[in-house]
Amino acid sequence: MSAAAVPLGKVEMIGYLVLQQGLWFLLVLGAAHGHDWWPSVVVLAILAAACWRARPAWWRVLTVIGIGIGCALAVDGSLHKIGIIGYAGADPAVPLPPLWIIVLWALFAATLALPARAALTSPIAAGILGLIGGPLAYAGGRAFGALQVSNGGLMMVGLCYALATPIIVLFANRLLPVPPQTRERTRPGANSST
Repeated sequence: MSAAAVPLGKVEMIGYLVLQQGLWFLLVLGAAHGHDWWPSVVVLAILAAACWRARPAWWRVLTVIGIGIGCALAVDGSLHKIGIIGYAGADPAVPLPPLWIIVLWALFAATLALPARAALTSPIAAGILGLIGGPLAYAGGRAFGALQVSNGGLMMVGLCYALATPIIVLFANRLLPVPPQTRERTRPGANSST
Protein backbone atom coordinates (compact mmCIF):
# COMPACT_ATOMS: atom_id res chain seq x y z
CA MET A 1 0.00 0.00 0.00
CA SER A 2 1.24 3.50 -0.81
CA ALA A 3 2.01 6.23 1.71
CA ALA A 4 -1.18 8.05 0.77
CA ALA A 5 -4.20 7.87 3.01
CA VAL A 6 -6.95 5.48 2.00
CA PRO A 7 -9.08 7.46 -0.50
CA LEU A 8 -12.59 8.31 0.61
CA GLY A 9 -15.61 7.29 -1.46
CA LYS A 10 -18.13 9.93 -2.56
CA VAL A 11 -20.68 9.06 0.13
CA GLU A 12 -17.98 8.96 2.80
CA MET A 13 -16.59 12.30 1.57
CA ILE A 14 -20.00 13.97 1.72
CA GLY A 15 -20.61 12.46 5.15
CA TYR A 16 -17.26 13.74 6.39
CA LEU A 17 -17.94 17.25 5.09
CA VAL A 18 -21.41 17.28 6.73
CA LEU A 19 -19.79 16.03 9.94
CA GLN A 20 -17.14 18.76 9.66
CA GLN A 21 -19.84 21.45 9.39
CA GLY A 22 -21.72 19.94 12.33
CA LEU A 23 -18.54 19.94 14.42
CA TRP A 24 -17.90 23.58 13.45
CA PHE A 25 -21.35 24.47 14.79
CA LEU A 26 -20.74 22.40 17.95
CA LEU A 27 -17.48 24.22 18.69
CA VAL A 28 -18.74 27.72 17.84
CA LEU A 29 -22.08 27.42 19.64
CA GLY A 30 -20.38 25.74 22.58
CA ALA A 31 -17.91 28.62 22.87
CA ALA A 32 -20.68 31.20 22.50
CA HIS A 33 -22.51 29.60 25.45
CA GLY A 34 -19.45 29.13 27.67
CA HIS A 35 -18.93 25.44 26.89
CA ASP A 36 -15.65 25.17 25.06
CA TRP A 37 -14.09 22.12 26.77
CA TRP A 38 -16.50 19.27 26.11
CA PRO A 39 -17.10 20.15 22.42
CA SER A 40 -13.32 20.34 21.97
CA VAL A 41 -12.88 16.89 23.52
CA VAL A 42 -15.62 15.45 21.26
CA VAL A 43 -13.97 16.91 18.13
CA LEU A 44 -10.50 15.74 19.18
CA ALA A 45 -11.87 12.20 19.68
CA ILE A 46 -13.40 12.30 16.18
CA LEU A 47 -10.10 13.55 14.74
CA ALA A 48 -8.31 10.68 16.48
CA ALA A 49 -10.78 8.28 14.81
CA ALA A 50 -10.09 9.95 11.43
CA CYS A 51 -6.35 9.41 11.94
CA TRP A 52 -7.02 5.78 12.82
CA ARG A 53 -9.16 5.39 9.69
CA ALA A 54 -6.27 6.71 7.57
CA ARG A 55 -4.06 3.76 8.51
CA PRO A 56 -1.25 3.17 7.64
CA ALA A 57 -0.81 6.89 6.97
CA TRP A 58 -2.25 7.94 10.34
CA TRP A 59 0.93 9.74 11.35
CA ARG A 60 0.87 11.71 8.09
CA VAL A 61 -2.68 12.91 8.73
CA LEU A 62 -1.70 13.71 12.31
CA THR A 63 1.26 15.74 11.01
CA VAL A 64 -1.04 17.80 8.76
CA ILE A 65 -3.33 18.35 11.76
CA GLY A 66 -0.25 19.48 13.71
CA ILE A 67 0.54 21.99 10.94
CA GLY A 68 -3.03 23.28 11.31
CA ILE A 69 -2.50 23.70 15.05
CA GLY A 70 0.72 25.60 14.33
CA CYS A 71 -1.26 27.89 12.02
CA ALA A 72 -3.83 28.40 14.79
CA LEU A 73 -1.16 29.50 17.20
CA ALA A 74 0.47 31.80 14.63
CA VAL A 75 -2.65 33.32 13.03
CA ASP A 76 -5.18 33.45 15.84
CA GLY A 77 -2.56 33.92 18.52
CA SER A 78 -1.29 37.00 16.67
CA LEU A 79 -4.74 38.37 15.85
CA HIS A 80 -5.78 37.90 19.48
CA LYS A 81 -2.60 39.41 20.90
CA ILE A 82 -2.84 42.59 18.81
CA GLY A 83 -6.54 42.94 19.60
CA ILE A 84 -8.07 42.34 16.18
CA ILE A 85 -10.18 39.43 17.46
CA GLY A 86 -11.68 38.73 20.86
CA TYR A 87 -12.71 35.14 21.56
CA ALA A 88 -15.34 33.76 23.90
CA GLY A 89 -13.54 31.88 26.63
CA ALA A 90 -10.16 33.52 25.99
CA ASP A 91 -8.00 34.71 28.82
CA PRO A 92 -6.82 38.23 27.93
CA ALA A 93 -3.58 37.64 29.86
CA VAL A 94 -2.67 34.62 27.71
CA PRO A 95 -1.39 35.40 24.20
CA LEU A 96 -2.84 32.15 22.83
CA PRO A 97 -6.22 31.54 21.26
CA PRO A 98 -8.68 29.48 23.30
CA LEU A 99 -8.80 25.71 22.94
CA TRP A 100 -11.90 25.73 20.73
CA ILE A 101 -10.15 27.86 18.09
CA ILE A 102 -7.12 25.57 18.11
CA VAL A 103 -9.42 22.57 17.68
CA LEU A 104 -11.23 24.35 14.81
CA TRP A 105 -7.90 24.72 13.01
CA ALA A 106 -7.14 21.03 13.64
CA LEU A 107 -10.54 20.17 12.15
CA PHE A 108 -9.86 22.44 9.16
CA ALA A 109 -6.46 20.83 8.54
CA ALA A 110 -8.00 17.34 8.81
CA THR A 111 -10.58 18.35 6.22
CA LEU A 112 -7.79 19.48 3.88
CA ALA A 113 -5.89 16.23 4.56
CA LEU A 114 -8.79 13.82 4.13
CA PRO A 115 -11.96 14.56 2.15
CA ALA A 116 -10.58 17.55 0.25
CA ARG A 117 -7.29 15.85 -0.75
CA ALA A 118 -8.27 14.95 -4.30
CA ALA A 119 -10.23 18.16 -4.90
CA LEU A 120 -7.80 20.70 -3.47
CA THR A 121 -4.16 20.16 -4.37
CA SER A 122 -3.34 23.63 -5.75
CA PRO A 123 -1.83 26.09 -3.26
CA ILE A 124 -3.29 28.95 -5.34
CA ALA A 125 -6.81 27.52 -5.08
CA ALA A 126 -6.16 26.95 -1.37
CA GLY A 127 -5.17 30.60 -0.99
CA ILE A 128 -8.39 31.72 -2.67
CA LEU A 129 -10.38 29.35 -0.46
CA GLY A 130 -8.68 30.81 2.62
CA LEU A 131 -9.17 34.39 1.45
CA ILE A 132 -12.92 33.86 1.08
CA GLY A 133 -13.71 31.06 3.52
CA GLY A 134 -11.75 32.37 6.51
CA PRO A 135 -13.69 35.63 6.84
CA LEU A 136 -17.00 33.82 6.19
CA ALA A 137 -16.29 31.36 9.02
CA TYR A 138 -15.30 34.18 11.40
CA ALA A 139 -18.35 36.24 10.40
CA GLY A 140 -20.45 33.18 11.25
CA GLY A 141 -18.69 32.86 14.61
CA ARG A 142 -19.34 36.55 15.24
CA ALA A 143 -23.04 36.13 14.39
CA PHE A 144 -23.32 33.32 16.97
CA GLY A 145 -21.52 35.39 19.61
CA ALA A 146 -18.37 33.25 19.80
CA LEU A 147 -16.01 36.08 18.87
CA GLN A 148 -15.76 39.81 18.32
CA VAL A 149 -14.16 41.11 15.14
CA SER A 150 -14.67 44.22 13.04
CA ASN A 151 -15.19 44.14 9.27
CA GLY A 152 -11.61 45.40 8.91
CA GLY A 153 -10.52 42.54 11.14
CA LEU A 154 -12.30 40.11 8.82
CA MET A 155 -10.17 41.43 5.97
CA MET A 156 -7.06 40.69 8.05
CA VAL A 157 -8.42 37.19 8.76
CA GLY A 158 -8.83 36.67 5.01
CA LEU A 159 -5.23 37.67 4.34
CA CYS A 160 -3.94 35.39 7.10
CA TYR A 161 -6.01 32.46 5.84
CA ALA A 162 -4.88 33.16 2.26
CA LEU A 163 -1.34 32.49 3.52
CA ALA A 164 -2.03 29.70 6.03
CA THR A 165 -4.35 27.51 3.93
CA PRO A 166 -1.76 26.95 1.16
CA ILE A 167 0.81 26.00 3.82
CA ILE A 168 -1.49 23.25 5.08
CA VAL A 169 -2.21 22.11 1.51
CA LEU A 170 1.50 22.06 0.61
CA PHE A 171 2.24 19.83 3.60
CA ALA A 172 -0.76 17.63 2.75
CA ASN A 173 0.49 17.36 -0.86
CA ARG A 174 3.91 16.31 0.39
CA LEU A 175 2.72 13.88 3.06
CA LEU A 176 -0.49 12.54 1.48
CA PRO A 177 -0.13 12.46 -2.29
CA VAL A 178 -3.36 11.83 -4.14
CA PRO A 179 -3.23 8.42 -5.86
CA PRO A 180 -3.19 8.84 -9.68
CA GLN A 181 -6.44 6.89 -10.16
CA THR A 182 -8.20 9.22 -7.67
CA ARG A 183 -6.79 12.29 -9.39
CA GLU A 184 -8.07 10.95 -12.73
CA ARG A 185 -11.59 10.35 -11.32
CA THR A 186 -11.83 13.84 -9.85
CA ARG A 187 -10.75 15.66 -13.02
CA PRO A 188 -13.71 17.38 -14.72
CA GLY A 189 -14.86 15.40 -17.74
CA ALA A 190 -12.85 12.32 -16.77
CA ASN A 191 -14.40 9.07 -17.90
CA SER A 192 -15.14 6.93 -14.86
CA SER A 193 -15.58 3.74 -16.91
CA THR A 194 -11.86 3.27 -17.53
